[in-house]
Amino acid sequence: MNNRSIFFVLLVMLFIFNLNAQPLQQQQITVEEGFALWNPLSGGLNNPQFSEVDLNNDGIKDLFIFDRDGSVVLTFENGGTPNQIDYTINPALKVNFPEMKNWAMLRDYDLDGIMDLFCYSIVPGIGGMSVFKGSYDSNNILEFTLVQDYLKFPAFNGLLINLYISSQDFPAVDDIDNDGDMDVLTFGSFGGYLEFYENQSADLGYGGDSLIFLMVDECWGRGYESGIYNELELSPKLDSCPRKNGGFIGQKGVHVGSNILTWDMDNDNDRELFLGDISFSEILFAKNNAGNPDTAWFVDQESDFPSYDLSADIHLFPAMFGLDVDNDGLKDFVASPGLSNISMDVEVAWFYKNVTNNQFPAFNFVKKDLVSGGMIDIGAESIPVFFDHNGDGLLDLVLGGYGRYNRTTGGHDASVSLFENIGTTMNPAYRLINSDYGGLSALGENAFHPTFGDFDGDGDQDMVIGEYEGRLRYLENMDNGNGIASFPVITSNWLGIDVGYYNAPYAIDLNQDGLLDLVIGERNGFVNYYENQGSASSPNLVEVNDSLGLMDGRTPLLGYPSGHSSVVFNNEAGNLYAYLGTAQGVIRKFLVDQDSLYAGGFTMVDGDFGMIREGLRSKIAVADLNSDGAYDYLIGNKRGGISLYSAQSISSPPTSVEELVVSAIEFSIWPNPANDILNIGIEQYNREEMRLRIINALGQQIMSAPIDGNRMVNVANLTAGVYFVELSVDHSMVGVQKFIKE
Repeated sequence: MNNRSIFFVLLVMLFIFNLNAQPLQQQQITVEEGFALWNPLSGGLNNPQFSEVDLNNDGIKDLFIFDRDGSVVLTFENGGTPNQIDYTINPALKVNFPEMKNWAMLRDYDLDGIMDLFCYSIVPGIGGMSVFKGSYDSNNILEFTLVQDYLKFPAFNGLLINLYISSQDFPAVDDIDNDGDMDVLTFGSFGGYLEFYENQSADLGYGGDSLIFLMVDECWGRGYESGIYNELELSPKLDSCPRKNGGFIGQKGVHVGSNILTWDMDNDNDRELFLGDISFSEILFAKNNAGNPDTAWFVDQESDFPSYDLSADIHLFPAMFGLDVDNDGLKDFVASPGLSNISMDVEVAWFYKNVTNNQFPAFNFVKKDLVSGGMIDIGAESIPVFFDHNGDGLLDLVLGGYGRYNRTTGGHDASVSLFENIGTTMNPAYRLINSDYGGLSALGENAFHPTFGDFDGDGDQDMVIGEYEGRLRYLENMDNGNGIASFPVITSNWLGIDVGYYNAPYAIDLNQDGLLDLVIGERNGFVNYYENQGSASSPNLVEVNDSLGLMDGRTPLLGYPSGHSSVVFNNEAGNLYAYLGTAQGVIRKFLVDQDSLYAGGFTMVDGDFGMIREGLRSKIAVADLNSDGAYDYLIGNKRGGISLYSAQSISSPPTSVEELVVSAIEFSIWPNPANDILNIGIEQYNREEMRLRIINALGQQIMSAPIDGNRMVNVANLTAGVYFVELSVDHSMVGVQKFIKE
């Protein structure tokens, strides 16, 4: 524990000032879950906020999503097919967005035809709204320039003060009074009453291109929201306000948040109101605005919008959005949960289609998973692991995680999923074949973190599972000789290991003594090293270091005092590297020093690996998925989805005719099983580019060398288990065979 304190400040400084980070490209490959997912590796959604915007200046409104859970930006290009939902994720369209948190929306405040950005205040300690002006860069990608660090308005003494907006509420930015400029509608700091901040830009003759606000109505709509009931207390007349007698009373500690959407639903030039209260799952619709554009007055309401169809039931804290989802020219209605951690984390985008017109819209329910239904999404905190479950030489995907929110119990239902690789060594593709791999859902636990290794010395890969409480579960592989992994029995509290919350194990022979060890991350952020002091068939895992390499997933200076560390290892060019997932979401890469396994630190070579921004609690899996000689990286996150990153396209087409005609090469290996020497027999092949690789069952490269004929390979130092011999030409695999090391 002392080492942790001594080196922590150094670690933070290394992270903040790291200069080695290089961006990676986000990729997509085919994934099937009964049908081919549209945008499978897009990271999932938990608390999405939607805006329509032309991101690439092609005249078609694309889709901007800001997910409150992790403050993540996702950009989807709209193909524009009439009467169809036609979104394809395009990460290149988000490169110019600034860092934001809590909420964000796009509106054209200066009426130049280009959307501008309104978001929660970027100034620390200020509860308000920042504004960025939109324009297009030289590549026709939307970019932004800060114009207001936070909006202000004159107080009673004439001094400009902050226009307060809660970090939890989603406010309305709309032309409330129909005068041609963007106004702001939000709940005051005490809640209860809606405050109308009128933009004076048009009134002062500036058109819509200025942001000059005046608070003109502290009881807009003439209603009071108590937060106790999902309804407004309405005033009987236009010139009065409920519970307001001469002075502003406000809410005293009961109401803590509401999301707002304004919409002229009856074509009379004033706005109706949709509210999503933090205490309720239904949407409140305040209708029949009997006032006028300057002074709203609601005389009717319904608490379960839309009452004429399937009412929205979004647990918890509904947020509402208006956009044309299906390219029919009509603005549709979308709603999502606005509260992180204790609300829905699948089926988080309820889509209601406008079936009439834009003057008198009516909405019919279509689906609960707009956009999110095309992604891998297991709910919360996804954990990807590569594992060849059927011995075919292709890396399959095992996906653990915290699980799906259960509104009945208030907890999460967790399991482990198996996606089989149905592609090839050069073109991976995945299909979900088991959503409860190993039957772990019966345990009623959370945060399942799998790793694989041969802990009983029988030549196949067993499964070890970390979980929320900090213990381990062991599942022996009983494949019965057919090569397909099977885990019929779960051993609880395996070896008595307990590291505290969020046990994140990784199996590796770290000290290179021929025995599998465990390296375990934890919620506190440190990494524990459990050395195997038993035997290959009877492990005895003993903690020898509770701060391995001084790796630490925390970043307290940036508000992440817990670390949620998760580490994987990878051999690269003869060196062993550790990749550390963190609570903040950045990934840190370390060079492993064999002399520092028991004390001392590893060298951080990249404090922001890949410059990956997939939200909180990152988890990483590393492999060369398409045999191109470059590593690919699957990233899990708190939103429950996964994303794929690589230095180059993982599905690039052949670059030449010569590449197309490379055919499979016959070769032989013996003896099999092997003990010390593995012989490789191959006819002379006149290509200098042919390479030999030895790969373990987890997809990790053990060795790589040129080969042009017969060869003997020393495998004496390999741990007993299943391995693969791969031959490749110009980074394309032309042959693969499996062997067993005894």
